[in-house]
Formats: sequence, C-alpha cells, structure tokens
Amino acid sequence: MLNNSVCAIAVLTFATTVPAIAQDTPAPLYIVSILGNDTQDAATLAADYKDDVFVDLIEHRGRFVTAPIAVTKELDNDWLPDSASAFPGDVVMIAELPDQAAVQGYLADVADAYDAWSARLSTEIRFLAAVAPNPGPQQFPMIGSVDSRGGDAFILLNAVSFDAPERSQPLIGQYFEVAGPIVGGAGTQFLATLGQVQPITGVFPHQVLFLSEWASEAAFEAVHDTVEWQAVAPFRNDAVTSFTEARGDLLTSQ
Repeated sequence: MLNNSVCAIAVLTFATTVPAIAQDTPAPLYIVSILGNDTQDAATLAADYKDDVFVDLIEHRGRFVTAPIAVTKELDNDWLPDSASAFPGDVVMIAELPDQAAVQGYLADVADAYDAWSARLSTEIRFLAAVAPNPGPQQFPMIGSVDSRGGDAFILLNAVSFDAPERSQPLIGQYFEVAGPIVGGAGTQFLATLGQVQPITGVFPHQVLFLSEWASEAAFEAVHDTVEWQAVAPFRNDAVTSFTEARGDLLTSQ
C-alpha cells in the first residue's frame, strides 16, 4: 500500500508555474477550471458553462474527463495544518487535451467565451496541469477512468503546496509510510494527482491538486480517529505550506 500513496513525494519536484510549457511536460495536458457564482448553484453553473466551451473543446480533440465536481462542504477536523484554507470555488471541471498545440488552439478559440463568463463569475480560476509522476510501480487512474461508487462516496479535494523538498520529502515519506495503509484500508481510491504547470486565469495558490474517492464521510472520520494516523499527521502538516480539505460531489446528471 505504500506505493499506492507516495506520489506526494514526487510532486515536490514537479514544475509549478513556468512562462512556457516545458518540452518534457507529460501529455496529455489538463485545464482545471475552478468556478463560482454567487447567484447560481453549482449544477446550473456547470451545465451553462459546459454548453459554452464544449464545442471548442471537441474541435481541438479535447474532452471533459469526468462530470463536474460540486464543492459541497469543508471537512473541518482537529488535524488540519495551520496553513489550511477553504477550497477556492464552487465547482471543479477538468478538461483533457492531447498536446500543447491543442491547448493553444483551444485557448485561442475559447477566449471570447472566457471573457463573456468573467462578468458572471465570482471565482474564475483556470490552470494548466499535467499528471504528477508517481515514483512507485503503480500509476493512479485519472478521475473518470474508473467508475465512481456513488452512494455515500465522495471526492476529496486536497489542494496542496509543499515546503522546500529537502525538508518536506522526509516528512511526507514518514507520513505516508504509516498513513497510506490506513487510508487505503478505509476503502479509499487514490486518483491521479494534477500538478500545476502554469496559470491561465486567476490564481490557484497551490502546487498540486490531490484527488481521491472516499467510501463515505464515516470512513474519513474513522481514519482521523485512528491513533496511528494521528501520530503521523503532524509530519504532513509540517511539510505543507498550503492545504485544503473539501468534499466534492460528482454532478453526474451534467
């Protein structure tokens, strides 16, 4: 189970914001949109937004990898780091494009739609991302490539930045050595981590977006009540400089 959990170590050295897409950035690429509207619920916002950008996305060989994710609540607990903050939006949409040329073409064609939406949105964050490498033998599946369990299951949205690698890597390693089997044993499905390559609109003040599907909030609480997990939580907290822990629900009707 350790190899199912140590991807956090690799992302400490993953490129964050760069002026141009590096040649060695892995493809496909992803546009992560985090949007909010003070007068529109997440489901309506996602449906309307999708209508306006979908044709341009398809024309550039793109697709949405999963249903929109509604950010439904902050998962407050006694073990959050001091750097924790609320997740910065109401809905998350993840679009996949095959390569840099497709990204550039799509962004050029969708610019008018983005401009039109700017006046309607209270939160407008978009960033280009790639899958962060996992040093272990198992690669985590992209969200949407495995069936969601539905029911009580939910998507955990952990947006994270790390301290300097030389200090953070040992701490994260110690954390996952113990926490990995506990989290996996609770029925959690680890999903591919998206590392920020560069911003598009707005500011996403984090290096990576960790995604996982938890069996239920009861399972989440049980992990946090585990004495062994509590013993290593300070290692994680000391390694991060930003952190969110929010519940997301797939808007499967969209």
